[in-house]
Amino acid sequence: MNIRPAIILGAALLLGGCASNLPKPIADKPAHTVPLKQARQDIEANKGVEVRWGGTVASVRNFPQRSEVEVVSRPLYANGRPKDSDQSDGRFIAVVRGFIDPDVYQKGRQVTVHGVIDGAQSGKIDAHDYRYPRVDADTLYLWPKLREDCADYYDPWFYPWGYPAGYWPSRYHFFLPPQ
Repeated sequence: MNIRPAIILGAALLLGGCASNLPKPIADKPAHTVPLKQARQDIEANKGVEVRWGGTVASVRNFPQRSEVEVVSRPLYANGRPKDSDQSDGRFIAVVRGFIDPDVYQKGRQVTVHGVIDGAQSGKIDAHDYRYPRVDADTLYLWPKLREDCADYYDPWFYPWGYPAGYWPSRYHFFLPPQ
């Protein structure tokens, strides 16, 4: 009985389970990039610089040949996913070829963009004038929603006769990846 093919097949299946479905430009941080805060100070000097920025969608505008996604910047985890944080270095516009559905890319959804800075664009946030860095995006990744589940904590020394006021067991909230 030859066991070598079985070992190779088992190893291939095991390693295949470790594969990621993230696009490579999103998963890998560019070697030479600039933070959004620095790029906003001198957009023209940073023109052509490769960036991987992310955050939450503020708005989507569609044009005949392209779409513009306005993104509120957020810090990124190592894998490129935006952190759920109130910290922001500002906003930027990701220019994507083709149509982006505003019902899918809704306000507040997390996205990560990979591309090059191709200039600046003036706009308004309410009545405030704002100068956005524009990113010619080659990759726009919409992150799946995290679902919040609530789990009751059940004490192994459960006391079934009720609790005095103020001593009810607490509920723990945690986030689970989508299924």
